[in-house]
Amino acid sequence: MISTEWHDFRMREHGQITSAEARLHTGDRPLAEEERIVTREMIVEPGDRFVAMELDDLGGLTIWTEERVWCTRYTGGDRERLVQVRRSVPVERSSMLSREWQDFIIYPLDSTRVRSRAERVDLSPREGAVVCPRSTILRWEDVFEGMEIGEHGQVTIWTRDKVWFLATDGNEDRIEKLRFLPRHPPTPDGNESRQTIASDYQ
Repeated sequence: MISTEWHDFRMREHGQITSAEARLHTGDRPLAEEERIVTREMIVEPGDRFVAMELDDLGGLTIWTEERVWCTRYTGGDRERLVQVRRSVPVERSSMLSREWQDFIIYPLDSTRVRSRAERVDLSPREGAVVCPRSTILRWEDVFEGMEIGEHGQVTIWTRDKVWFLATDGNEDRIEKLRFLPRHPPTPDGNESRQTIASDYQ
């Protein structure tokens, strides 16, 4: 379901919401002890503007504002989160932002191994490290636009169609993986191909 009207929704502090009916807050069902309501004011910051939201059959939710993309994501360890990324490449100049691709590494089984930008771009062979080349991201005829590697090793990559980010999963957030969100909402008539919400790179 794609909507250009805002709908308040539920988040669960423990466990996972697994249906569209359970995700939307209509007032017909009282809140469970571990649930909370997320309102428009909690997502759309002053100066930003709500664009659209999409709810899938399993309760996964993606929200687009002019500046950001949000999604609900279950990370394991009995936790559900709201994740947000910037929709567009930042216009401000930064030594961490590049319009040219730069290979980097991830540690799929140990997210604690990288603590700085220098460690993230160090491509020397190390046990457990996996190098991410440009071909990892640019598939399905997509176009690279920019990338940012933060001072603590955070990674965000913008392409024409997606925003990729480095996420942690699993108990104690020890698993490190690339995920993406669609930069643009699908059209209500379904002419645009739908992107998988918070998909993993396979």
